[in-house]
Amino acid sequence: MWVPAEVKDPILLHAPTRKSVGYFGAVRLRDGKLLTKREEKAFDAETFWQFLKLLRQVSSRSGRRVAVISDNAKYHHALLHREWRQQLEPRFTLH
Repeated sequence: MWVPAEVKDPILLHAPTRKSVGYFGAVRLRDGKLLTKREEKAFDAETFWQFLKLLRQVSSRSGRRVAVISDNAKYHHALLHREWRQQLEPRFTLH
């Protein structure tokens, strides 16, 4: 928010709590379609695997190859779902 230099910056008081909302998301580059899944628990290998399965289910209808680009979070390349990902290559790959 922009405030003129001669005006004192406003102060917003709020309760000292920390709340967050977590989502997994994927965008289809061809048309911008968005797939999201709200995560109530922590982000970990199990919840990421559930999202990958959902993404695979939705994307398999088109019959096209899917390349998932992720950051280097540990749960993105966990041993828990490595075998599952290898079985789906090269039609569904994680980079």
